[in-house]
Amino acid sequence: MLRVRFDRGGPRAEYACAELLRLLGRPWSRVSAGEEADLAYGGGPAPAVFRIREAAPESSWDDPRPGVTIDGGLAIVHPAGTVARRRDAGSLGYDPFFATYACLTAPWERVDPANEVGTPIAREGWLGRNDLLARPLVHDYASDLAGLLRVELPVRAPVLVLTHDVDEQFGHLFRVREARMRFARELRAGSPGVLRRALGLARRVATRGIDPNDRWEEWHGLLAEWGPLTFYVASFNFFDEGAARYDVAYDVRDPRVSNQFRALAAAGAEIGIHFSLQARRSPDQIRKEVERLEDALGVPIRSARHHWWALGQETNTTLGAQAAAGIRVDCSFGFSDVSGFRRGIGRPFRAFDHDRLEPFGIWSLPTTVMDRAVVRPGCTVEDAIAELESLWQTAGRIGGAFVLDWHAHCLNPAALAGAGTVYRRFVADLVRRGAAVSTPLALARELDRPA
Repeated sequence: MLRVRFDRGGPRAEYACAELLRLLGRPWSRVSAGEEADLAYGGGPAPAVFRIREAAPESSWDDPRPGVTIDGGLAIVHPAGTVARRRDAGSLGYDPFFATYACLTAPWERVDPANEVGTPIAREGWLGRNDLLARPLVHDYASDLAGLLRVELPVRAPVLVLTHDVDEQFGHLFRVREARMRFARELRAGSPGVLRRALGLARRVATRGIDPNDRWEEWHGLLAEWGPLTFYVASFNFFDEGAARYDVAYDVRDPRVSNQFRALAAAGAEIGIHFSLQARRSPDQIRKEVERLEDALGVPIRSARHHWWALGQETNTTLGAQAAAGIRVDCSFGFSDVSGFRRGIGRPFRAFDHDRLEPFGIWSLPTTVMDRAVVRPGCTVEDAIAELESLWQTAGRIGGAFVLDWHAHCLNPAALAGAGTVYRRFVADLVRRGAAVSTPLALARELDRPA
């Protein structure tokens, strides 16, 4: 048991310490002021075998524009206006607790450019501007801390986590209803696109048939071949009162829909909730969406991802409401435009509750890459696979979870610009090479298991 003393700092420093030591697989306990410690944080008179000097008072730790310095190949996040270096006499030379806290809480996201639903735009954000998206920074800080403590880094094999958002399915059941509702809404609003909607409605009525995006037999085959897959299914839909224009256009309560996901769950798939764009605004909405999906499928729902990554600016409220609704792991920390490590980490972590100044009772598992982030205009299949392979190698270096988000309609060859080809080739090759496949909830359960 590692004894840690905090001569400076507070709940933010303790939170960062706990997350770093979890990565190192080191149990620890806090000792009181004046007691001997293996590791001390801050400049204090009591002895300690190892010491970390604090970067700045915790009152400045939520600054949305920290500094970053590259030293010895390491990107050090530090308070703006200060100097950081990788090594100093007898210490790290920088504060890994500050750096870890900054990465895991991402204060820059409060001021970064965002899309219309409030999701940060990676390329234009602080991480993108500082060329940090491909760097698993928190793992690098954990490695440096292991060196300071003179302990071995735990050896972990990377894990492949295959997740799929169910967004554009069951058109043969709902496309006419969807077209009528869109036409009616635009007609009431006096939209200039109402004629286009009318023509679209006519085409949809004339082309009823099985939706080519529905490839459920193929998904069952991949589930049997590759191992457990995860599907995020929406329960609040475009037909509900108050729905947004981008919410999904299927109703999970229809037996022809629910039976598909019941069958996938029975075959070993993990079914999670794909929260609507409205969910982030109301804890009651989150609870109702979880309950509706559980009632429709008859299975407990403990895993989640928000549609369009729409956790909202106040992630505290959203994650807290998810935990209260029984969700144990959330995969909403991801980007639509670029692949990489949105929170600098490739394993589940406890997000920090800024109101209570303590970790949430829910795991966050960042998503490494979404299909549209690598299957881009002008990008070949080989280019996309090369980018995915590079990220997989990084996951191997850190023993992380490599989380893919490929939409469930990707198996339609006409959808998503060939993303299904990239997905099949890349994943099949990893499975042949012996990659372990897991699910978000399975990883969370491993971490919840007593040591």
